[in-house]
Amino acid sequence: RRHPERQALNMRTVLMTVAAILALTVGAKGDCYRPREWNGRCSRDPYRLPSTLFGTKTTYPHATGLDSKRARRVYVRGCTPLLLMLVMRHTTRYPGKKDIIKFSTRLTELRSEILNASRPTSAHLCKDHIKLLKKWKYTWNVSDEYQVTKSGIKDTARIAARLQQMFPSLLRDRFEEDWYTVTATTKVRTQDTANAFLKEVLKKKEFRKFENPKYLQLNDSLLGFDSICEERLKKQGVNKTESKQEKAFLSGVQVSKMVEAFSRRIGVNVSAGDVKLMAKICSFEVAHYGWSLFCYLFDREDLDLFEYADDLDDYEKDVYGNERSVAMGCVLVDELLDKIREKVQERVTGGHHAKRRLRSALYFTHAPVIKSLIGKLGLGRTEPPLRADNYCDYKYYRPWRSSHMVPFTANIAMALFECGHQGFYVLPLLNEKAIRLPGCRNEFCPLSDFLRTRAVLSSRSCDLAKICSKDWNPNAGPE
Repeated sequence: RRHPERQALNMRTVLMTVAAILALTVGAKGDCYRPREWNGRCSRDPYRLPSTLFGTKTTYPHATGLDSKRARRVYVRGCTPLLLMLVMRHTTRYPGKKDIIKFSTRLTELRSEILNASRPTSAHLCKDHIKLLKKWKYTWNVSDEYQVTKSGIKDTARIAARLQQMFPSLLRDRFEEDWYTVTATTKVRTQDTANAFLKEVLKKKEFRKFENPKYLQLNDSLLGFDSICEERLKKQGVNKTESKQEKAFLSGVQVSKMVEAFSRRIGVNVSAGDVKLMAKICSFEVAHYGWSLFCYLFDREDLDLFEYADDLDDYEKDVYGNERSVAMGCVLVDELLDKIREKVQERVTGGHHAKRRLRSALYFTHAPVIKSLIGKLGLGRTEPPLRADNYCDYKYYRPWRSSHMVPFTANIAMALFECGHQGFYVLPLLNEKAIRLPGCRNEFCPLSDFLRTRAVLSSRSCDLAKICSKDWNPNAGPE
């Protein structure tokens, strides 16, 4: 016999259970940050860093896991590597002048306030961390502004050593004028990175040849186009704006919760700006020394919020939220295409003994240019876009993550191969890892397919002056 009342009751129970599960799911999704209250006890490993990912201030080894000089040669059966093109961001550097001054003034004030409040009734810090805070001394000064660090020089040397093992016939240890073209910006940090790279690749006496100033070309139009464009737009009354999404996120509920919990933890009421300043010194000290006592004041969840805020800023201002920035990437795509055409022409016309024997074209630049090139190549696009209100959707995975894509010493390489009757192929790499470009069927991409990608087709007739006009129309076709 059927019992309508019992069936109805069972149905209501099922619906209530489903509703409860949905409520829990939505609640978890909307409240994926829950600050942890500290009790003053030290963890089992009080000196373990809560995070090593700090957006564009991340070190290359922390971003990639690569910290040795060993790598395997890139071998493709039946193919010969002809040309290596490498675009590299400068390596780890000191902060800029404004940050150095803030660290020496406001940060030292905060240190004193935290130490004064480090009593059992007012703070909840681990005693080991308090001891480190007492010993901490700030030694950077304005003269260090933007200088590359010793750790950065070592990171650059390791990258150079690995790439040389991957492409030994293209990165030779002898310096011949026809084999290498090396270009940097007028900023010293890119030139120092270039020198560190070549010093590792070349034999000692060969590096002395390269030290001749004529072999290191300086070209801001090619490798500093973001600054040039910004100046041109400024003269036309178009000023650079801050990221609306980053601003909204930093003033949102999750960051507010974090600041309140952080204030309780250290026993001092601080602003979001103060907490962000401590997170910033944490990132720079980790980049310089491998650790920072200020990192120990945070949980991983706290630093994840600041990392996401940086991603919002990068995504909105320098990549897919800014069509102008992506369009400017055509400058470098066009440069790489010129090098490919020259090499292909040399091979097709029987130029085995031609005077022009370029093997490596090396470019040393800055983070905004790397981001423009990545955007132009169509990498890291996120759908839906990163926004202040979808942190929980992208907390654990997101296609655009600056820590992994644009750390210090980030690099984009493209190797050209000749594969007999099959023709020419290109192999793109992002931070030494082979990648498949949108429009290519595989990582190892036929040159004919590469030339039909959106990145290449939209870079025809690249005109930076046009892109940097306030009346520029992104829908008008190729740049």
